Amino acid sequence: MDKLILWIENAPMTFQYPPSPVLKDDSLLQPSSSFKDNVYAMIRGITGFVMLYIFLIISSGALLAGCCFIGFGMIVFKPMWLTLAAGLGIAALGIMVFLFLVKFIFAKTSEVDPLQVEIKEKDHPQLFAFIRQLTEEVKTDFPKRIFLVPDVNAAVLYNSGFWSMFLPVRKNLRIGLGLVNSLTLSEFKAVLAHEFGHFSQRSMKLGSYVYTMNRVIYNLVNHRDSWDNLLEGWANAGGVFGMFAGVTYWIVNQVRQLLVSVYQKLNIRYMALSREMEYHADLVACSVSGTVPMIQTLRKIELTDSSYQFTLSKLNEIVAQKKKAIDLYEFHTLCTQFLATAYKLATVDHTLTISDQDLDQHIIKSRLNVKDQWASHPSREDREKNINAVQLPVELVNTSAWELFTDAEKCRRQMTSHLYAVGQLNPEHLETLDHESFLADLEKNQKENTLPLIYSGFYDNRLIKEFNITEAKQLTVDLSFEELFSSSTQEFIKRHHSNQSDLELIKNLRFTIQQDDVFEFDFLKCNKTDIPRLINSLEQEIERDSQKVTKLDQQAFHYFYRLSLQQGRDHELQQAYQNIYYQQNLLKPYQDLIEKLQEHHKTLATRKEWTDQQVLGFNSVLRGLEQDFKTFIISLADKSALNEMSEKEEFDKYVSGTIHYIQSSFFSPEGLDNLSSRMFEVLGLLQRQQFKAVKELAIFQLPFVAQNGIPVDQQV
Repeated sequence: MDKLILWIENAPMTFQYPPSPVLKDDSLLQPSSSFKDNVYAMIRGITGFVMLYIFLIISSGALLAGCCFIGFGMIVFKPMWLTLAAGLGIAALGIMVFLFLVKFIFAKTSEVDPLQVEIKEKDHPQLFAFIRQLTEEVKTDFPKRIFLVPDVNAAVLYNSGFWSMFLPVRKNLRIGLGLVNSLTLSEFKAVLAHEFGHFSQRSMKLGSYVYTMNRVIYNLVNHRDSWDNLLEGWANAGGVFGMFAGVTYWIVNQVRQLLVSVYQKLNIRYMALSREMEYHADLVACSVSGTVPMIQTLRKIELTDSSYQFTLSKLNEIVAQKKKAIDLYEFHTLCTQFLATAYKLATVDHTLTISDQDLDQHIIKSRLNVKDQWASHPSREDREKNINAVQLPVELVNTSAWELFTDAEKCRRQMTSHLYAVGQLNPEHLETLDHESFLADLEKNQKENTLPLIYSGFYDNRLIKEFNITEAKQLTVDLSFEELFSSSTQEFIKRHHSNQSDLELIKNLRFTIQQDDVFEFDFLKCNKTDIPRLINSLEQEIERDSQKVTKLDQQAFHYFYRLSLQQGRDHELQQAYQNIYYQQNLLKPYQDLIEKLQEHHKTLATRKEWTDQQVLGFNSVLRGLEQDFKTFIISLADKSALNEMSEKEEFDKYVSGTIHYIQSSFFSPEGLDNLSSRMFEVLGLLQRQQFKAVKELAIFQLPFVAQNGIPVDQQV
């Protein structure tokens, strides 16, 4: 502690280092029993893998010795062309199998993120002073290297080759400037303390072992390198010598299948440990930063990451207009503020806060809770529950984390320029984008892509139920506008659609969980035998609610029908509904085509080995889907909307051209990518057309709302 005090006295700090909470009981920093159980399970798994691998090495060594002895013995015993080819083939078999199992030891890793930029203490002394004090507080080592990246993220990194399992490896720290742009000093301290909590965990060493083993198994199973090229050349030699290439391939394939099984079991254990590591690192962070900053950080990261991705997409669009950003993070801030305003999130002392009420207002939680055994991180809700178990109040420092950076503006501009350079875009010929134009574009897009708030989300993100308009005219509706378009009605409709999503998830569980696996529905524990009952119950509930939503849509129509009839505009209202139905009836069958496309992508991603016959069958299926897609485009009665397609000439040529899949055992990824991009472009078009039809209805009805004395101008 004396060393820490001395260093702080001598350090040239100009920022206010956020204070730490009073920690009366440090037992929360001790690994939980679940954490320990998962560590022991990993140790057993690692031990089992090492023993299996040693056995495979010894076996391949014995095979190598035996093949070389037999092969060269045959050549020496009776020298002739046949024995020479057979002998060399047998010897090569042993050599190739042995090389297959040991080649990873000498493999070099070159996984470098082109976006990351290393910084030194002379560049940002305040940041390094902050990090050094925090590492002293968390009682861990200062990182070996510190990198900046552009996104909303922070992470522990370490070089993990074969020899790192036996030699000490110092960790590196990666800091995303999008994160810096979003957080206060107290929140930034919480994020880094969480990462240093990983530094201090002994289980991180297990991460190095598991990462290395995963890489070994993945490379042995999937990676194709010079070894595979050599085997292919051997097989092409043909004859007796080439025959042994087939035997070698069969042996290697058996080893690969065995390692895939080991890979899955080992990773399930590691993912469980990884989730426990996240819980523990969160508590380490709370011990030095307090509970509130950690909670707010988790909530803000979700919003600001969405804002960052949105900012990038907007700047990419602006490139097409020959404009560029000088400082990406100024626009990131504008987008975050824009989203915060849209979601009505509070700002206290210029600091964005997200309350429990805010989350409840914007998120309809699934009734289904399935623990994803492959997830490396717990959900935000589970992490918050873990953090809230320890209440550690602390004085907050709400100044921006940019305060730690020397010339923050220069740092932001350099990263922006680097981002353009990595994207291989030379921004020198582009005009600089100003804030006013960017905000005007945001507001324009919001106005074009949102419905009037006066309807309380009644028409948002859904298809209007189709009903008989003539019958709906005869309804007797006693509900007022406020009752029809209330927040409770919106919540009911959202819950209805959430139930539909839950139903699909539960149906999929029939094929993804084991007999003894447990999940929760409505906070009650269930297993595989409960699935038929849950499906039946949900289907009945969805059917009842669907009828209620249909009735609400009928009542909404009738409410405005009576008002429009008084002004002789009822025909326009009916025409607006007919237009909505037309657009929806285009969209529904097309969504079925998109679902088929996604299933094909899933098949391609999950099936590792393909026979020639399977490739032929897959190509045939894709040809059928592509033909259905083109038939749909040709069948459109009104093709004027297709003029919105980007590269319209290329699109027309694609639709009128020949099918991209041919009768062969060759699969073309480019053909599938082309089909996917065309189909999703049309999906976006149909969705925009459907939204446009709904918005036209919503705007048409506004004068009738105002007629009843309800102010609407500010709601548009």
